[in-house]
Amino acid sequence: MEEQKNKANTPGIPDENKRPGEIIAELMQKENVDEQAIAEAREVVGDDELKIKEYLINNRGL
Repeated sequence: MEEQKNKANTPGIPDENKRPGEIIAELMQKENVDEQAIAEAREVVGDDELKIKEYLINNRGL
C-alpha cells in the first residue's frame, strides 16, 4: 500500500527564506488578521515581515 504524505507533517519553507510578501500573505489567511492588524504591526515594528509576524503572534494570539 502506498503511503500518503501528510502536508501538516512536511516542513515548509522557513520564514527566513520566503520571498517578500509571502509571510504577510500567509498571515492574511488567518481569521484574526486583517489589513488593520498588519498596519498596526508595521507602525510598531517597521516593515520587517518576520517582526510583523512575531508582533501579531504576541499581540493577536496567532
